[in-house]
Amino acid sequence: MRLSSPLASAARSFPERTLLEFEGATHTAASLFAESQRLAGGLAAAGVGPGDVVALLGEPSPSWVAQLHAAWWLGAVVAPVAPRAAEAERDALLRRLNPRWIVHERGLALPEGDPPPERLWGLDEPALLLASSGSTGAPKLLPLTLGQLLFSAFGSASRLGHLPEDRWLCCLPLHHVGGLSVLIRSAVLGFTALLHPRFDAARVAQELDSGLVSLVSFVPAMLSEVLDQRPEAPFPRRLRVILLGGAPCPAPLRERARALNLPISVTWGMTETASQVATRAPGDHRQGGDVGWPLPFNEVSADADGVLTVRGVLAPGGEHRTNDTGRVEETGRVVVSGRADLVLISGGENIHPGEIEAALLAHPEVAEAVVIGRPDARWGERPVAFVTLRAEATVVGDTLRAWCRQRLSAFKVPDRVTVLDGLPRTALGKVDRGALSRM
Repeated sequence: MRLSSPLASAARSFPERTLLEFEGATHTAASLFAESQRLAGGLAAAGVGPGDVVALLGEPSPSWVAQLHAAWWLGAVVAPVAPRAAEAERDALLRRLNPRWIVHERGLALPEGDPPPERLWGLDEPALLLASSGSTGAPKLLPLTLGQLLFSAFGSASRLGHLPEDRWLCCLPLHHVGGLSVLIRSAVLGFTALLHPRFDAARVAQELDSGLVSLVSFVPAMLSEVLDQRPEAPFPRRLRVILLGGAPCPAPLRERARALNLPISVTWGMTETASQVATRAPGDHRQGGDVGWPLPFNEVSADADGVLTVRGVLAPGGEHRTNDTGRVEETGRVVVSGRADLVLISGGENIHPGEIEAALLAHPEVAEAVVIGRPDARWGERPVAFVTLRAEATVVGDTLRAWCRQRLSAFKVPDRVTVLDGLPRTALGKVDRGALSRM
């Protein structure tokens, strides 16, 4: 089976429908497609073809969206790169991606050229290449196929309901699958994506209170910030879905949402499965920690160790053993209890302790470094660090945090660095992380 790219299909099916709004300007399926064709000509003139990797840099914008669809017209694989990543992290990622072309802000460096005929897609062909932190701390490069993206859009529609008149506010970063999913579903299902250049809690609160938004995607920390910007009152009835994922939802936030009767839809998913795997219906405030039922044509099971496995159309290759532990209730609802590895999830971002530990150990006065996560009511988890120093060293914790800020993205900088005379250890000589947690 060979399929057209989503925007090309949308432009043929409903050319005058608004698919994107940005800073007060609207972009129809036809106008967005025309811009993507212009950019596809430039990419083709630069030598980009089927299977090539195109790295997208720059802040969210209509041009960024058009670049995404231009690359797909050529059959290229798109690799979004965090626009505000630390320079060293960004450069290391680009070396690993080894892209055929790097599109910078607004694609001004592209040559001129006419677009070639559309290259049709197979369901099993990779369309995205996303970076996600792995068990070693180095980003994993995770391919997502066109089939995964399409089945994710259809599965989301079956659980949340999507209508042509919907306006879905997208304020999640576009280098993560949660933000990208809104844009892809907009092209596939024909609703409007209201794109913000970055997350601003006050602006988002005002937008939601306007009564002109019907869906929005948040990680729990974002929802908490938005609620802090407004009176403790329900949102307008037009807002029918607050999709909440990326990190466990703290109990106080769930209670706050229940008291306001917010239409939250708690979801569990991951990059490997193109976003949602299991999702509660909007406004489902039942007690209990489950994340609802798996989306259609997918199943979740737990092995003897409690590690969750996803099987079905969303799983890469049909099956994916996750890094999450939990159980599946007799009703089929999925309960996620925690991570099977040491990766912290802070505000929807994956943070590996080893990456922070390496940055601390690069300081000439640090002898040992251990990073653990502590529960946080707003972010879910935050990293804290414990270090021992070399002989005659005098560096203090705040200085080490400043050292980290020069080497790591802001969300990875530990909230606190504590200097100890020695690290607690188990009988086997390993660092006792449990003892550090109790500190």
